[in-house]
Amino acid sequence: MIDAETLWNRIEAHEGQVLHQIRRQAFTYEVRSSTVWPSTLAVGIGRSQFEQALPLLPLANTVPVHGLRGPS
Repeated sequence: MIDAETLWNRIEAHEGQVLHQIRRQAFTYEVRSSTVWPSTLAVGIGRSQFEQALPLLPLANTVPVHGLRGPS
């Protein structure tokens, strides 16, 4: 398992790349301060949300993270 700082560094490194949700919808994201702004959402996802999801990885589906913002 990776630590929170390594995770955040990876998130920042992949900013602007085209990614795909489980249901194959393409999206990109921008990192501003400690918030990820996906192209598919009108709200940002704070770093703390990613840190809360970290112990749940790897995910087979999004059910374990439904209580977090932007689970997909």
